[in-house]
Amino acid sequence: MAKEKIALTDTETSELLDLGMTFGEIFDLVDRFYTFDQIFKMGQAQSRRRAEVEKDARTHQAETSASAMKRALMPENPRHPGISVYSHPEGELKRPKPSLRCETFWLNSPMEGDVDTVEEIELANLLEPGEYLCTKSDGSKVKATVEVERDPVTDKYSKVRVMFPTRGHQRHNHAPKTSMMREMIAQAAQRRQPAAVGA
Repeated sequence: MAKEKIALTDTETSELLDLGMTFGEIFDLVDRFYTFDQIFKMGQAQSRRRAEVEKDARTHQAETSASAMKRALMPENPRHPGISVYSHPEGELKRPKPSLRCETFWLNSPMEGDVDTVEEIELANLLEPGEYLCTKSDGSKVKATVEVERDPVTDKYSKVRVMFPTRGHQRHNHAPKTSMMREMIAQAAQRRQPAAVGA
């Protein structure tokens, strides 16, 4: 006896569509002689699988978003040791570098501290006002001036500025900042020494 295709009512078709089945899926199963109950059970199973896949996708998306937010708020290395070419070898965390004693300018550029080495900061903190002769990399000399401003109440330095010519023939061959500062500090120390007796 040959099977007969069922004719679905509008209500039955609507129930199957509510399960997420498409018209194409429904009529394909009808053409293959499945009953409404069989198609309904397949639709329920398909609906459960779809719900699980969507739940997994939502869970994955939530975990990915949470992980991204955590990384943004708390980087992988929350206590960065602060080791750089500008720090002590142990890093800023273990051994913070000194601060500049006051506002300090090299020519017209402020020394900010964060991009100055430990040695540069320590030497800058030892500079004294005056005029100095610094040796350029070609052996010639250039006059450098250390100008200071003092706090009217404490009399401590409030601003230090190092100036030297940088135009024309004086534009090139300047020694590194640390070399120039060492020369200035050495000359200032010599000036503080009492003159030799009988000189």
